[in-house]
Amino acid sequence: MLFHKKRGETPSRFEEIFKKLLLQMETLERASETVYEILKTLVHVLAAEGGSLFIYQPEHKIFSLKKWIGLKPVHLSVSGDYEFVSYLKKVLTPLFRDEILKESRFIDVRSAGTHFFTQLSCHAVVPLVVKGGWIGLLNLGKKIDQERYSEEDRKILSLLGHWLSHHLAASLLYEEIQNQNQKLSDMTRVKTELMANVTHELRTPLNGIIGLADLLLEGADGDLNPDQRRHLQMMKEGGEGLLDIVNNILSLIKIESGRCRIEIKKVELGKMVDEIAGLFEGILINQENRFQSHIPRELVVFGDEDQVRTLLVNLISNAVKFTKKGQIEIHANKSGDMARICVKDTGIGIHDEDQETIFDEFRQGDGSLTRQFGGTGLGLAIAKKIVELHGGRIWVDSVQGKGSEFYFTLPLKPI
Repeated sequence: MLFHKKRGETPSRFEEIFKKLLLQMETLERASETVYEILKTLVHVLAAEGGSLFIYQPEHKIFSLKKWIGLKPVHLSVSGDYEFVSYLKKVLTPLFRDEILKESRFIDVRSAGTHFFTQLSCHAVVPLVVKGGWIGLLNLGKKIDQERYSEEDRKILSLLGHWLSHHLAASLLYEEIQNQNQKLSDMTRVKTELMANVTHELRTPLNGIIGLADLLLEGADGDLNPDQRRHLQMMKEGGEGLLDIVNNILSLIKIESGRCRIEIKKVELGKMVDEIAGLFEGILINQENRFQSHIPRELVVFGDEDQVRTLLVNLISNAVKFTKKGQIEIHANKSGDMARICVKDTGIGIHDEDQETIFDEFRQGDGSLTRQFGGTGLGLAIAKKIVELHGGRIWVDSVQGKGSEFYFTLPLKPI
C-alpha cells in the first residue's frame, strides 16, 4: 500500500490528489496518450490555470516548447546555460514563483528566477532529469483558486516529476528509434530502386553484345581465324556471366521488395533435375565430375516452377563450381508434408565458422574464393529466399576439404 491511515482517519489532501493523479496516469499509459493529454491531466489534477512543457535538445543545448495549455509562454525556448536553469539542476526540486520573490534563501537567483517565471508565464517549475541528464521543464500557471503552491504540492510535483521524466525519456528514445528506422527504411528503398533501375538498364546492352557475338561466331560477317573466334567466345562468355549476375540481383530485389508472386503448381522434381543436368554437361566433362540424380520419378512437389528451377540451378551450379574430379549427387525423400532434397558434392567444403553466413548476400565461404572461383555470392542467398517463399528451410552440412551437403525442403501439398 502506498498510503496507510488508521480506521476513521480522513484522507489528507495529498493522498486524495495523488491517488487521483495515479489513476489518471495509469489510464494515460495504457492508452499511450500524447504529451498534450498528459499535460492537460496534470493541469486539471493540480487545479492550475495552465501549463507548458519544454523538451531539452542536447544538440543545441536549449529547451524548446513542446506543448502548452492556457497562456502561451512569451519565450518559446530557454538556454540550457541560463543561470536559473543551472540552479534548478543543482537543487532538483520543484520551485515556486512566490518563494523566489519572498524568501531570503533565494536572493542570489531572485533576479534570474523572476525573469524565468515571467517569460514562461508560470508560477511553478519542475526540473525533469534522468540520471543527471536533462529531459525537460514542466511549468504550471497560477492556481485557479488563487492559492499559493504549498509543500503538499511540492511533494506531488516531485513524485510527478520523477514519473514524467522517465516516461518522457522512454517516449523520446522510442521516437528517436522510429526516426532512425524510417531513415534506414528510406535509404534501403532508394538503394533497392537504384539497383533495380541500373541492373534493368544493363540487360538490354548485354543481350545485344551477346547476340552480336553469336552472329559473328556463326559467320554472319565472314570466316573467322582461330584467334578471332577465341576472342569472340571469351566476349560472349564474359557477357553471359555478367548477365547472370544482373539477373541474380534483379531476382533478389524482386523477392526482397515483395513483388515476387509465386504460382503454385505440381513440379516433377526428377524430370526438372535431368533437364538442368543437361545444361551443365559441358562443364561437368571439363572438370571431370560425375553427376548422379537419385530422385524418384514419382516424387512431385508443389511450388512455382520457375523459382524451383532457379533454386536447383543455383545449388547445382554452386556444387559444380567448387568441385573438380569428383562426384555431385542429388537425393530426395519425403519428410512429413515436405520433401527433403540434398545436393551433395565432394568439393572443397566450407569452414565451420563460415557456415553461419554462407546464405547471406554477397558472401562466399572464404573471401579469397571470390577471386579464385568467381561469382558474387548471390546464388545461395537467392536459394534461401526461394525456399522460404515456399514455407521451407535450407541448411548446410560441410567438412572442409571433403565436400558439402546442401539440404532444403519443399512442400508435398499446395501451400
